[in-house]
Amino acid sequence: MESRLKVAKKEDSSIAQEAEALAKDFISYRLGNGPILMSATAVTLRKLADQIEEQYPSLLNHLCHKLNITRTTAYTTFVEIASEVFVDGINWGRIVALFAFGGKLAVYCNQHNMEDLVASVTEWIARYVGGLSDWIESHGGWDGLEEQFRNREDGAWWKGVLLTTLGLGTLAAVMYNR
Repeated sequence: MESRLKVAKKEDSSIAQEAEALAKDFISYRLGNGPILMSATAVTLRKLADQIEEQYPSLLNHLCHKLNITRTTAYTTFVEIASEVFVDGINWGRIVALFAFGGKLAVYCNQHNMEDLVASVTEWIARYVGGLSDWIESHGGWDGLEEQFRNREDGAWWKGVLLTTLGLGTLAAVMYNR
């Protein structure tokens, strides 16, 4: 399955550059190397991804294990999952869910003797999310993420995340049964 979204190129906007910085920060954080960035956006992204994992503790782990990810299949699997996340459109919850999945994928690779893929996972997240630059820009840039979730409990957001994660679970089942 090919991505229906444009992939960011090196010459793309500062939004794509920020996506790259956020991806590096997030993967570093997930691997326990500590955060790199202290921007409000990076802190909010980490907090929201942590909340996804707290709400659905086994889903992302189960997804990585069920898909039986290898060096050969990692990229294709990432793109298929990313495409599934955004199949019904783009929103901040789906962007956060992709970071959360990418973080789990990086941890999985690190724990399964595929440490060399961790930098690639970071790049895949950055390029895919960077390809969403037009949407991100039209929704307040990266500050829009922080502003939307600042000091707010949003039940609608959690419902969207639930639907996204259920879709990921369904995709994992379909891919596993191929």
